[in-house]
Amino acid sequence: MKKNSKTNSTYNHILDGKFRFVLPILLIVFAIGFIAYGIHDGEITAVFNKAINLCRECVGIG
Repeated sequence: MKKNSKTNSTYNHILDGKFRFVLPILLIVFAIGFIAYGIHDGEITAVFNKAINLCRECVGIG
């Protein structure tokens, strides 16, 4: 007999039920929280400065 790998997976019980839908929502909430913290902490200016410098180097201006 062939074993169905989908039903015999060790992680199958973790991904069944509510956890399968709750995990992505939790990850999105954490991501939004970290983005908001970075914006509030002033890191957005550092990211924009690095992006501007990178673009200038590629074009050959800076």
